Amino acid sequence: MQRSRPDTYQPPYPAYQSHFVADNPEYVMSMMGVQYQQASPAADTLIEEVLGLLTAEAEGKPNHVERGIQKDAYGYHNDVLIPYWSNREAMMQFWQRADVCAWMDAPRSGPVGWWRESIIAPVSSVDGSHSVGDVKYGIGRYVEQKVEQFHAYFGSMRDRVTDFLAGKADGDSGQIAYQDDLDSFDQRLRITGLPDKLCFIRAPFGWDQATPEEQQAFIEDMLPIFKTGADYLRDNPLDANCISMRFLDEIDMGLNNGAQVEVLGWFLTLKDLEQWTHHHPTHLAIYKGVFDYMERFNFNPNLNLGHEVVVVPQGQAVMEYCNCHPNTGFLPFFDSEAL
Repeated sequence: MQRSRPDTYQPPYPAYQSHFVADNPEYVMSMMGVQYQQASPAADTLIEEVLGLLTAEAEGKPNHVERGIQKDAYGYHNDVLIPYWSNREAMMQFWQRADVCAWMDAPRSGPVGWWRESIIAPVSSVDGSHSVGDVKYGIGRYVEQKVEQFHAYFGSMRDRVTDFLAGKADGDSGQIAYQDDLDSFDQRLRITGLPDKLCFIRAPFGWDQATPEEQQAFIEDMLPIFKTGADYLRDNPLDANCISMRFLDEIDMGLNNGAQVEVLGWFLTLKDLEQWTHHHPTHLAIYKGVFDYMERFNFNPNLNLGHEVVVVPQGQAVMEYCNCHPNTGFLPFFDSEAL
């Protein structure tokens, strides 16, 4: 398939694309969330236990860990740890470690629970697009960023990514639907029957390196528009075919990932993500807002904007929820089995 723009296309402002080398064939990450309604010693203890597992000098230690916190629509806090590994073997070593298995197998009850959502995907189905060349979050920490010609128009993501352009990342059309209310209180559940080619997006936003004028403009004018879009997706999952949308405030892990907030979202397919980005008023407002902001600052602001969009093959995502409320992650829409 041909790109939707000619080779002579000139973008209105610079952007960068993650480029992967042959010995980095897969995108490998997890999200580990600790869920609670109110801060408590029990919540603090569970968070420290997760941190301890992820940072221990042991087999399967991730390359780095990032962290953010979300308050969901049901009043629960989700403290989310985001580790990245170099390859699937390293991640599997982590999940198979005796101390990690013992922690996951431990019975949970009371006001605190945990969940994990893990991903392995070929880098040919990953779009790492950024406003800066010095990317410190996610997979961008480990791969080269090159100036990218094809951006700043609807459909540009397909023009950048091999599998997207060829249609190889398109899942079967379908519609998510609520199952009977299913919580994981007092039990650990693993989601079953996940479809092929689920679409994940991680989009951090950073402004601490911008000028004071740029920071004020972003916080006052742009951040509310981003939040409105995320809230729409969170609150209207059936309309958007959006399984989960979390808006997080970053927590400093000592590695300076360059972000202050971010979104973590799951769509049933890449086309569902595109349907929202190309057509829905909440994203059209984001699109217009970005262009207005760029124009205001001569198309060269010092903002850290970007995303990782990942299409996940069947069998390469693992979703588990332990002692979590029924509207957590994939629980409302998919079958599960008790572990």
